[in-house]
Parts: sequence; C-alpha cells; structure tokens
Amino acid sequence: MEIFINGTGIISPQSTFNEIGFSLEAMTIATSGQLKCIEPEYKNVINSTQLRRMSRIIKMGIAASKKCLENAGVEKPDAIITGTGLGCLEDTEKFIHSIIDNNEQLLTPTPFIQSTHNTVGGQIALLLGCNEYNFTYTHRGISFESALMDASLLIKEGSAENVLVGGIDELTNNSFKLLQQLGLYSTSTPGGEGAAFFLLSGKKTEKSIAKISSVKTYVGKSDVKILTEKINTCLLESGKTIKDIDLVLLGNSRNKQTDIIYDKLKDGMFKNSVTQTFKKYCGEYHTASSFALWQCTKIINKSNPSNASSVLIYNHFGGTDHSIILIEKC
Repeated sequence: MEIFINGTGIISPQSTFNEIGFSLEAMTIATSGQLKCIEPEYKNVINSTQLRRMSRIIKMGIAASKKCLENAGVEKPDAIITGTGLGCLEDTEKFIHSIIDNNEQLLTPTPFIQSTHNTVGGQIALLLGCNEYNFTYTHRGISFESALMDASLLIKEGSAENVLVGGIDELTNNSFKLLQQLGLYSTSTPGGEGAAFFLLSGKKTEKSIAKISSVKTYVGKSDVKILTEKINTCLLESGKTIKDIDLVLLGNSRNKQTDIIYDKLKDGMFKNSVTQTFKKYCGEYHTASSFALWQCTKIINKSNPSNASSVLIYNHFGGTDHSIILIEKC
C-alpha cells in the first residue's frame, strides 16, 4: 500500500513557513555555529490568549502542524504522531534552574509539565480537539523515522485515514555547548533545530505531493557492508535498485569523524549516483531527517521536467542511529 504526503508545514533555519515565492535555490548555507529557526508571527497563527502560555518549541510545533493541515485541506487528523530526540529543552532547563534556585521547594509546576517529550503532540491534540491515537517517539536519531513507520502501519491496517506526523527539536545555548563537549558538534558542524509536519494518507488526492515508498532504520556501528545491505533491502521492497534512483540525499554534518561513512558509501554503492547533502541548510539535530523529507517534496515537485522523480535519503545521527527513506513522485 502506498503512503501519500498530502500536506506539509515546516519551521526551520530557512524561510520555509510561508511558501509563497520560496525556492530551494534561495536557501542559505551555514558553515558552523547555531542555526536558529526563522519563526513566523505566531499571533497570526495561534490565539493570543493561548500563545502566552506556550514555550517556543510548542509554538513552533503548533504553527507547523496547523500549516500542514491547512495545506492538506484537512481540519482534524485521525491520529497524531510526533518524533523528538530531546523534547522541550528550554522548559527542562527552566525547571532544573528553579529546583536549584528554590532549594527544591515551592516549585512552579508549569515548566515541568511542559518539559515532557509528548507535550507538543498533546498541545496539538488539545487545540484541534483530536481525541484519537496520539503517540510520541523519543528514539534518539531515529525518532522521526519511528513516527513515520508507526503512521504507515496505522494507515495500512485501516486504523486511520489521515495521520499527522512530525519531527521536532529545539536548540538552546546550553544544549549546544554540551553536545559540543560530547563530540557531536565539531568546530565546523552547525547545530540545528526545526519543526516539520506531514499529513500522510493511504489515499491519493489532488493535494498529494509525493509518496513514501519505504522507511528503514538500523542501530549500530557505521559498517558499510551492513548499511549497503539495508539500503538495498529498502530499495528492493519497492522493486528498485540504486540505478533507478535519481538523487541520493545524504546527511553530512561536516563532522569528520561521523562523515566518514557517507564518504565510503559515495565511493561504494553511490559511486555512480547523483548525491546532495541537506544539513548545510538545517544543521545537525536528532530529527533533521524531517527537514530532508520536506526538501525531497520540493525537489520532486520542481517545475523542471528533468528533475528527480525518486529520492533516497540516507542519514545517521552520531554514527549509530541510521535511517533510509525512499520518496517518489506521485
């Protein structure tokens, strides 16, 4: 069964929220540092009374999800599934600071309530009045892919017709410094953030912009032989080989230690393939593959008839969380 993307909504370090006049060629390339999202005027999207009680990541998630539903022409989805690596970091930091500042007494509960990983999905459901299936995956670098696979299963088994799927993570000054110390961000690796949502369905409509043919994940060391087998399996499920793929989108982050696997694959199974990278536009973060999926929908739907009609995304996070997504033109 084919899974169609019938709508998208995204807030990223690029000017992606309002798509009128947007072009892929206009995106700017970052070399290092923190890539903060270019956020919209939220009062034009969210009720001002509700807006005052929302943290930054919640605003991003709600605005992106509402834009996605608007573009898909759907008022309320049958399920909401989100993926996040680190959740609501800003609220988590606020709560930890309040513990220290108040000697663990008289703590305000709001930052704690809003610090949980499923806060964004829950807030979207409350605003939409959606009481159906709602789940958040926190599987590190494959959190978004886990959400995609869950949505695909729901649709294929007939439990839902329209599923809202999102990948969302935020970057704070503290998290950036800590991840630098842990070796994820090198001096040349841009740290990123974003909120990307997709309305998935088993039915093709006039709004359909692409279809997801396969999603695979793998957790383990960056072994070229194993990854080659995983990628080939992903392609075979759709009756394809690497020769049938017009473009391979890779998650190079400019971290020399973790980018080695991309270089080995480019010298191996991708030797004769056209390749591009995407993290130079959005930065490195746990759910950066959601930006890549959005970018694929734009690449596939460009007006030039010679453009790609099939794109393979290969990404890994920290050299251990690997994902493969095959996207095709409807």
